[in-house]
Amino acid sequence: MAPLTDRDTRILTAAIAVLSRYGLRRTTMGDIAEAADISRQTLYAAYAGKDEVILAALAHLKDDMLAAIEKKAKTGKIPATKKPRSTAKVTDLVALLKKSVAASKKGDAA
Repeated sequence: MAPLTDRDTRILTAAIAVLSRYGLRRTTMGDIAEAADISRQTLYAAYAGKDEVILAALAHLKDDMLAAIEKKAKTGKIPATKKPRSTAKVTDLVALLKKSVAASKKGDAA
């Protein structure tokens, strides 16, 4: 995965905050743009739609969480035996959230 630009980091951080506040269904691209302090046009230029932003935000969150686990493992704050389990839990959580996004998308189409 390519390093994120400052704008992308701002967008994805804003998306996570907005999703936490409003939930998957109520969150709009306008909400994300406003929270990231950019125009909707700029947001749509970077991401095709809400699902793409959400999936990118989940990947960003997963990367951050895995990096935190790795850092703690290196400093000894997480025993080496727990690192694989912690990493698996993060990966499983993100997979579950992605399924939720997909299910929500199917529900919106119905």
